[in-house]
Amino acid sequence: MNFSPTTPAAMLAAWFMRHTSPNGVRRVAQLNGAVATDVGSVREDNQDRVALVRGRDRSGGCFIVAALADGIGGMKQGAECAALTLGTFIDSVVADAQLSTEPGDWLASGAHRANRAVHAKLAGEGGSTLVAALLMNGRPPHWLSIGDSRAYQAYNGKLHQLSLDDTIDGQLGKSGGGRRRDLLQFVGIGDVLEPHIEPIVSASGSMLLTSDGVHFIEADYLAKVVYYAPDLGFCVRRLTELAKMLGGPDNATVAALSLDALAVNAETHLHGVYEVWDPFGELQIMFDCGPRQYVATSPQQASAADTPKHVYAAPLPPVVSPGNETKPANSRQEEPTDEGSATKNMAHQKKPRSSRKKPKQSPADPGEHRDADEPQLFIEFPNKKP
Repeated sequence: MNFSPTTPAAMLAAWFMRHTSPNGVRRVAQLNGAVATDVGSVREDNQDRVALVRGRDRSGGCFIVAALADGIGGMKQGAECAALTLGTFIDSVVADAQLSTEPGDWLASGAHRANRAVHAKLAGEGGSTLVAALLMNGRPPHWLSIGDSRAYQAYNGKLHQLSLDDTIDGQLGKSGGGRRRDLLQFVGIGDVLEPHIEPIVSASGSMLLTSDGVHFIEADYLAKVVYYAPDLGFCVRRLTELAKMLGGPDNATVAALSLDALAVNAETHLHGVYEVWDPFGELQIMFDCGPRQYVATSPQQASAADTPKHVYAAPLPPVVSPGNETKPANSRQEEPTDEGSATKNMAHQKKPRSSRKKPKQSPADPGEHRDADEPQLFIEFPNKKP
C-alpha cells in the first residue's frame, strides 16, 4: 500500500509504518499516559499501531486522544490498514476539533473517514480494529470501539470493560470460540460500519486500551498488574511482557491514559500544534492558526471530498527514506522513557505568490509572511540519522 505524501493523514500513516524495533514502550509524562507494543513470540511482524495525541480545540481548550488499531490477520496488508486507520482517525479528530465541541461527533467522524479510507484502498479485503479514548475540557471522557480491541476503565484495583467485542460471543457476553469469534465489523468494511461510542460516567482512575494479544489474559490478572504498577509506564510494559511470558500468541499492544490527564501541564501546550507519540518516538505537526476552510461532513457521505480541508495540496518531503531508517534494536528497552529524545526537523514552506496580497503577521508566525490560507507543516522525525 503506497501512501501519498501530500496529506497529513497519509503522512501520519507513513510515519506509523516507519522501520522500528519489534517492541517499544514510551511514557509520556506530559499527558500522564504511556503506550507499549510487542510483536510477541508467534507473529513475524507487528500489525498493531498505537498513539497518544494532544491538541487544542477551536476555543483553545486542550484535548487528548489515545487510539489503538490492530490490523486484521488473515486479510490483506494488516499493518498498512492499521497505520492508515490511525493516521486518518487522528487527522480527522484534529480537524473536527476546530469545528465543534462535541467529542462524540469527533470520534464518529474520524471512524467513518478511516473506514472509507481503508475501504477505498482494499475494497473490504483488508481492515483494522479501532479503539480510542478522548478527553477534553468541559465534556465527559468518551470512548470508541470497532472490532475486538478493547477499552477498559481501571479504578479501585478493578478493571471494568467498557467496550463489547464486535463478535457473536462479544455481543452475547459469552465465550464459545470458533466462528463465534469472527469479527462482525471492522474499519474498512464499507458503508455498514456502526462504531460504538459512549461517554464515561465516572471520570476516575485511568483508561486502558488493549489489542487481543493482551486481553486474552483474564481481566482479574490484568487488573492486578495495573493496580500494582508504580506508574502507567511500568503498567504498559508489564502487560506486554506478561503477554509474551504466557506464550505471546499475537502482537500485544497497550495504551494507558489517566482520566485526569488534562490537569497535567496542559497549559504548556501551544495553540496551533498537535503532538503524536507512539512507542518509538514523537511527531509534532504545526498548522496555520489563522482562518481555515474546513468541510463538515456527515458519516453517511462516502466521498473523497470529505477529507478535512487542512489537507495540504503542496508536495511534501517523504516521511522516511530507506537510507535514513534506524535498524531494529536487539533487545527490549529496559525502562519506559520520557519524551525528549534527539530529533531532526524537516520543514516544507511554500513561498507566497507575487500575485497574492501578503497577509498580516499573526501571533503564531512572528516575523513571517505567507498566504493566509496556506497551512505550514513542521515534523520532527525520531531515529533519523544526520
